[in-house]
Amino acid sequence: MVKEYKLEADISSKWIGIPVYRLWVNGELMCERSFWPNPDKHVIRETVIVGLDSGQHEMVLENVDASLGHSWIKQLLVKDMEAGTSALFTYGHSSSLEQHSPFATGESGISRWDLNINTPGD
Repeated sequence: MVKEYKLEADISSKWIGIPVYRLWVNGELMCERSFWPNPDKHVIRETVIVGLDSGQHEMVLENVDASLGHSWIKQLLVKDMEAGTSALFTYGHSSSLEQHSPFATGESGISRWDLNINTPGD
């Protein structure tokens, strides 16, 4: 059964120029943006609403040009829109969410979070 979830990703960055990132959920491009944060917080919050069924899902933040800087998902809030429940995950503190280092090797610089969705009744 597919349910609607709101994913709020707080994205942080270290930059030389103005880095550009792409946010993907299950291989589908959700957005591509320049990192231009609120100067007081140095974080951008991306919000996407997606339909997910039970099972494994992947959220990926891809750095388009590593020479401009590196962005990563610092915190992720997953909210079940129907039940009104939510879970907050912070980099380095994980329970049902597997996190991969935001400082991944390779030119693209990938920050990947694997979500395991358990929907009652499935």
